[in-house]
Amino acid sequence: MHLLADSAEAHQDGTIDVHRGAVTAIHAPSWPAKANISIVTRLELTMNEAVSRPEMELEILYNGRRLVGTIKSPLRVKVVDLNVPIFVNIIGALEFLVPGEGELTFVSGLGRGKQLPDLRMQAVTQPGTQLNPQAWGLR
Repeated sequence: MHLLADSAEAHQDGTIDVHRGAVTAIHAPSWPAKANISIVTRLELTMNEAVSRPEMELEILYNGRRLVGTIKSPLRVKVVDLNVPIFVNIIGALEFLVPGEGELTFVSGLGRGKQLPDLRMQAVTQPGTQLNPQAWGLR
């Protein structure tokens, strides 16, 4: 699983609560606008990946150009039972300014070559809309 959401929370039992998942657009009456978005990822790791101290890397592009430089976050992986698949839940709560209408691309992967699918989101102007603190990460 790899998606954008309004928010998400990981639990000790390995489950994830996702609020308003599969975000594909951010709407604002004017730009720049502040975006609060969560990127939610669940990966199955090999034993080698789990013990190699993997890092999640994320870069945000706006219309193909770097908007937010590479963010690196080490993953804490706990191997409990060698006979059970190794899963890791990653939730990145992101806050950044969107300069205007266009396409946002979230490029991510594990530092050693395991690339995840790019996630895309459109920034769209909606004149006259009332900004709602609960709406699409605009606060």
